Amino acid sequence: QQNFEKYCEKLEGPMSATMHAEFFQENAKWWTYDIAISGKLILRYAKGAAPGAAVHLSGEFIGSAGTLDVWEDALAVLYPVTQKTSTLLRKLIIPPGHAYSELEGKTVASASPVGFLIPVDADLVGTMLTIRLLAAQSDFHEPLEAQVTYVLIGPMILAPIIVKYQLPFQNAHFLLGRAMSDGPITLPVLVGRGAMAAERAFERTRSGEGNKANYTLKIKACNPSCI
Repeated sequence: QQNFEKYCEKLEGPMSATMHAEFFQENAKWWTYDIAISGKLILRYAKGAAPGAAVHLSGEFIGSAGTLDVWEDALAVLYPVTQKTSTLLRKLIIPPGHAYSELEGKTVASASPVGFLIPVDADLVGTMLTIRLLAAQSDFHEPLEAQVTYVLIGPMILAPIIVKYQLPFQNAHFLLGRAMSDGPITLPVLVGRGAMAAERAFERTRSGEGNKANYTLKIKACNPSCI
């Protein structure tokens, strides 16, 4: 820490992001899921840059998924024939979230099944900060998916039928990449006496064949502190 303070400065502060995804079969919704992640953005840079000069920064998003949620009606929509049966049992198991904690720090990213540490690099030119997402150092442990079990009976079924399948979640790198429109993002930087802060919120909707997803991302990073 002492060596860091001799040669480096940093911008850091809270980040949060969400993803809501919906899947359709001929306009009938059969599966949705939600992810909410939170944590911190840390950006480090060398001390002593000339006023107004471009400054290169490096750092990471670190955090965890605090909320995971799923709704599904896959059998009824994708396999309408099952509507002629009766459901004895429907069981949906969703992986638990783990809220980010400052006390746990990088331990969350490496040890928690829903933790992540995703490096970034950035450039500060004038009062504009540009951030680029790099390959994840660690991300949600694989596989991270909901488990679905149905037990079906019907007049033409001699014995109960057990149907099992998995519904996967995308990881934090995917969520952040989509929220950043799959490219660099820019944040305006406010500079005051002995302090600076960058803050911005992003929203994006992306549609594909049979699916749609909404993404949000909020970032605030400050020096010396956002408090």
